[in-house]
Amino acid sequence: MKVAVFNHNGKSVLCVVENHMCMDGGDLKYFMKALCKNYNDYIEKGVSPIDLRTGTRSYESVYEDFSSGEKRLAKNLYKNINSKDDHGFPFTPNSIRDKSFIAKRKIPASKFDEIRFAGKKHGATINDMLLTAYFYALYELAGFDSRESVSISCAVDLRRHIKNNAGQGITNHTAWMQCRVPERGANIFETLNFVVHSSNQFKEDKFIGLHGLPLLSFGYKILPLAASEEVIKIGYANPLLAMSNIGILEVDKLALEGNEPVDGFMSGAVKYKPYALLSVTSVRKELTLSMCVRGNEDDQIIVEKFFDLIVKNIDLLTE
Repeated sequence: MKVAVFNHNGKSVLCVVENHMCMDGGDLKYFMKALCKNYNDYIEKGVSPIDLRTGTRSYESVYEDFSSGEKRLAKNLYKNINSKDDHGFPFTPNSIRDKSFIAKRKIPASKFDEIRFAGKKHGATINDMLLTAYFYALYELAGFDSRESVSISCAVDLRRHIKNNAGQGITNHTAWMQCRVPERGANIFETLNFVVHSSNQFKEDKFIGLHGLPLLSFGYKILPLAASEEVIKIGYANPLLAMSNIGILEVDKLALEGNEPVDGFMSGAVKYKPYALLSVTSVRKELTLSMCVRGNEDDQIIVEKFFDLIVKNIDLLTE
């Protein structure tokens, strides 16, 4: 983990960079709130030592609240039900001169309720609406044939399977569910229908996000590293296209000495081409879209065009 504070013109920016193996977005949000609470307790009350949740980091915690029969079924879900998809983000070819960068785009708070209300009319969540804008932008940006099927994987917080998180340590409990559209659709609302149908199918699965975990455990615990990588590739592959809705950053819980942050966002891991991850967070209903990319100036232009298309598609969905 690296932490820095930058001061400029009477304002400060707190930046935190951490390895995804340490904690995922859900626990990074908890960590930041705990950091601010401990800071305030120390400054205002002189209270110490640090109050931070500790406990197991084991992935097996996701099985603890299942019945013995359910646990047996879940621990035998070796097959990853997400199908492999060769559609990738249209970056430039890899180069040794590529450097990591963060690109981001804000969607004003005034749009938040419009997205939510428009989504309700179609039985769609905010996540479904953003995902639809992503799909529709990608078909145009990458020039995919409108009749081709494309998949985007969405991050799933496996804490949904844990009833009491108090005994859990800070860790990574993130997996993927795959949203697939059979084609682009005649218009963006048909694409939205495809997204809602695909997402709902996954949400009906009691073991959502748990498929493939036993394979990863078997591969890395039992086999030598070189062999485990090859075995895991047979049944598991990281998604080329993904989205992670990290959610709301609660400004009241991120305040320092009563000073709430005026802005903020979180982004996912740096992705190497052709992999792409769109991250979404919100502060006071203002959405921030971000991508961490290992690329060049041309890739930055491509990502900015991608954001332009997403904004255009959100306008179409909320008309």
